[in-house]
Amino acid sequence: MKHLICQGIVSVSTFFVIMVFLAMGVQAEEKDCIDVSGTWDATDEIDASNCGGAIITLRHTYELIKNGCIVTIKRKGEKDIQAEVRGNKIYWPKRKIPGRQAGSTVILEEGVSQVSGNKATGKRPWTWTKGTKSCSGTTSWIDIKQQSKHSKMPSTGLSQAQRDKITADDLWADKYKGDRPVNNDYFMPFGNAEPALHEFSGTLVIASTPMTYQYIWVRGSDKMGPFPALKTSLFTYRDRLVPIERNKLLKSENSSWYIILAPGRIWSEPGDKGYSRASFPFTLIHSKSIYGETHNGIATFLFNDQHVSKLRFQIVQEAAPQEKFDAWGQADMQYVPAPLTDKIALTQQFINELAHQTPIRPWTELERTYDPKALDVIDDTGNRENITLSGLIIDDAVYARTCRTRYGDYPFCSQMRHGTYSVSKSLGAMVAMLRLAQKYGDEIFDLKIKDYVDLASNHDGWNHVTFGDTLNMATGIGNVEPRRVASYVEEDSSALAGKIYAAQTTDEKLKLIAAFGNYPWGPGEVFRYRTTDTFLLAVAMDRFIKSKEGPNADLWSLITREVLQPIGIAHMPVMRTRERNHTPGVPKLEGGMLPNLDEVAKLVKLLRNGGRHQGKQILSATKLDEAIGNARPPGLPTGWQIDDGETYYHMSLWLHPFVAKDGCLVRIPAMSGLGGTYVILMPNGITAFRFADGRYNDPGTWDSSGLRKVADYIRPFCKN
Repeated sequence: MKHLICQGIVSVSTFFVIMVFLAMGVQAEEKDCIDVSGTWDATDEIDASNCGGAIITLRHTYELIKNGCIVTIKRKGEKDIQAEVRGNKIYWPKRKIPGRQAGSTVILEEGVSQVSGNKATGKRPWTWTKGTKSCSGTTSWIDIKQQSKHSKMPSTGLSQAQRDKITADDLWADKYKGDRPVNNDYFMPFGNAEPALHEFSGTLVIASTPMTYQYIWVRGSDKMGPFPALKTSLFTYRDRLVPIERNKLLKSENSSWYIILAPGRIWSEPGDKGYSRASFPFTLIHSKSIYGETHNGIATFLFNDQHVSKLRFQIVQEAAPQEKFDAWGQADMQYVPAPLTDKIALTQQFINELAHQTPIRPWTELERTYDPKALDVIDDTGNRENITLSGLIIDDAVYARTCRTRYGDYPFCSQMRHGTYSVSKSLGAMVAMLRLAQKYGDEIFDLKIKDYVDLASNHDGWNHVTFGDTLNMATGIGNVEPRRVASYVEEDSSALAGKIYAAQTTDEKLKLIAAFGNYPWGPGEVFRYRTTDTFLLAVAMDRFIKSKEGPNADLWSLITREVLQPIGIAHMPVMRTRERNHTPGVPKLEGGMLPNLDEVAKLVKLLRNGGRHQGKQILSATKLDEAIGNARPPGLPTGWQIDDGETYYHMSLWLHPFVAKDGCLVRIPAMSGLGGTYVILMPNGITAFRFADGRYNDPGTWDSSGLRKVADYIRPFCKN
């Protein structure tokens, strides 16, 4: 009987779950109602375990029609259902409907669809009753709006009605005649664009080709090197082009570049002679990159079921203060069409990624509520021309300005990879330490470096240096300034430090680190900013987990598996040392993380939530409280002066003094990276971010005051 009850419930749940859905749009005030019209894909999870069943996942498609603030859902063979739209939420009334079993009923409690960017989520309880028998369950949903096959594709903002650049003839031409990059909009749907005429499934073989380039600023004279040859498999889902190997560092044997691929778009245009068109974002990183400099590009090509055109590409943005260039070209390609044996699993994986993406809301949405001039202070710095992206995270909602390049806004802004430099010390090394502390105990901060890393130094200065000391940049080791001075001491610019950065293997780096001298004070007493300390900590953490989990354990794999993937980051690329035996190198947590905005937002949310995600403690709550919470100590003085006083340093975070507009003095934990990149955790719950690549010796590069001022303007720091 219980099985029959479950069977009836699941059937009824299938019916009413269709009534519960998301609406795509932007955050609105309660008095407004957003437009929710369109066709939707739904993924519903029905929990009938209390009725003798299991948790079942169902997928379906439906249409939404909106009339004023009333929404109607239509599905063939089902009765129309109406609900009210208020702000960015859809409110479903309590209802009683017949169950599938004769004489049974299902009561659906009130439900709310929470709209957030390109998805909405919700959970609705229900109760099944038949006579004296009853049971209850829940239905939760994550739905995504998809492009209608009968609608026009959103096209470029350029005024021309007809495409005059990157035409079909251009993409089929034997020789590429372009003499410079074009506006990025030419890589996107243009004019009277329509949905794609074909699906893509198979392998692209991209030939290595010379890049035409023009340096804007460069230190050194390395040759550019060709665009990397690549063999990669892709498929399409709706209007998306999906690389199977996405968000990973890929490298061909004969190229000096790594390449990272990300999902793109497909569509068709009248002038493409029956072919469909695709574009996708990519990132290049030089294989000998010291700091993880990223160069972001975009590529496009034509395709049908059997053939592809050449690949047009351009690179017009970077996070590389010491190497700025534009590059462009056109590469030969071959298409090997083939069905994917595991396409269902690959598609579902991609759908899950879409469902868990952080909604990125336009900056103009904030400008409808706040004074645009006051908001523009966020970029009020002498480094403005080198800022690529900035914005705010307010109550888990991300408000971002456009991603700027030298040839228009970057159309795949949320996919853009940022070389974050020393922000990696916080999002990488600190987060790794917090994870290990949660897993193995907070006493990991007191472990000795020498117990896990053998440094052949000619002094005993390392004997008492702990993991925590290295995270605090207070090892008492160095050879720049042996006196205790009040000014900031730059250790990273020494000749020895430069050799360590350039060394490729772990052993080479450790041999050079051992050559540092021993200062007359002990560990934990004096701050000296030295990037090699964080690298040494990464080595120590990697060897610690090998001592616990076996020789094949790997620090970055552990962080990916136990931190990133649980919060929705399937894979974040990171630079590693290059070992001679081709084993995975040590992750360069001192400056080699390459996140996009979505991934930064997810990590910030984890930190803001006390290291918990969906009820599970991932990071040590105690140590996290010491880093950014009420238990935070004052830290060590750095000698670095900003407008409102001296900065301090603790657990890889800079503590910025700031006199708020209402007069109170606060110290704000900030992640800071080369070029003027910042992630700042404000005391009012707002997080401000900026990705930039200004020159090191330009004072405007390091001016982050605008980020603090805007956050204080929106939600004042001072408590009355």
